[in-house]
Amino acid sequence: MPFTSEWVPPEIFLTHKGVIVYHAYKDNDLSNGKATYWYTMSEREEQEHEFDVRELPTWRPLLEKIKKKVNRPKIMTEENFPILSTVAANYGGNIMNTKSDPKFKKFWVEHAKWQKYQKIMNKTEAIVIEKAIIQAIGRKILKQA
Repeated sequence: MPFTSEWVPPEIFLTHKGVIVYHAYKDNDLSNGKATYWYTMSEREEQEHEFDVRELPTWRPLLEKIKKKVNRPKIMTEENFPILSTVAANYGGNIMNTKSDPKFKKFWVEHAKWQKYQKIMNKTEAIVIEKAIIQAIGRKILKQA
């Protein structure tokens, strides 16, 4: 079956001091969605103008500063929660079957903390991405293509 493809401009992520930063898309295909960490300085998305925000010198200091402010809960592993090893044998392998078991109360309290931490970090990461790019533009690390 014949088909046609047409070029559409990428969505603008931000504009700062007259510099426009666009979202990049996996394989330059809009239907693949926006890349999380990749952006481009070119509306035409030429590869030489694409960059990974995590490689900017402005990225790490911002991320580390945020991480210091947020308490990271225990990771949900059998090492941290030995009771998890009983799930397969006693709960049909389904962790959700443990919600009403008092032996798992500590696990579920920590699980709630972990979910809250993940939400905070996801929101925070979006802010860090934007700030890292703005700082890179301010330092003239990123320039319009």
